[in-house]
Amino acid sequence: MVWFFVHLPFVMSFALSASALAVLVRAHDSPDTPLDSLYETFVPRSEEHIHDGLRWFYCGGLGVSLFCMAAIALSHTHKTIPNQRLFKNKRLLYRALVAIAIILLPLAHLNSLDLIGTTTGLVASVLVVELVGASCMGDNLLWDTACKRDKARYDAKCAVKREELEKSMVEGTVLNVEDIAKREPGEKGVLSTV
Repeated sequence: MVWFFVHLPFVMSFALSASALAVLVRAHDSPDTPLDSLYETFVPRSEEHIHDGLRWFYCGGLGVSLFCMAAIALSHTHKTIPNQRLFKNKRLLYRALVAIAIILLPLAHLNSLDLIGTTTGLVASVLVVELVGASCMGDNLLWDTACKRDKARYDAKCAVKREELEKSMVEGTVLNVEDIAKREPGEKGVLSTV
């Protein structure tokens, strides 16, 4: 239910931030952005001074959308990876802290170029934390040549008796996983690793 209801504020806040960004990229309030560097159709629409409300729309929208993305990710049930560098809760905590920092960024009264650069850097840091944190210890971050993607190993713990397993191997029959799962109530014995 959380997943369903959080998407509306996520889309609305992201659209608010994007519309404010459209005005910020045309602004010439920074000494590094001269007015003559803009295309001639954008010169009359360029802002010399960025209002505080526009900063709050941009940063507030971006920060709320990051919070919503964290809530959506929290509502998903993910497979627990045993050797993960950072577990999901720590990555989501970092995302929430960056969202708070972005929401409070208008208090710094940065010009448009610095504001966009700072938020881009913060969002890029969230991306790096997610990518590095979701990888496993000892794995190469760029590409692992020995990853053997075509060979997978699955382990499971369940209440199959040794005699039942040996009998199925001798007879060449296949054990029905659903029947085994019905014998075990709940999630007891459903631990698996890939």
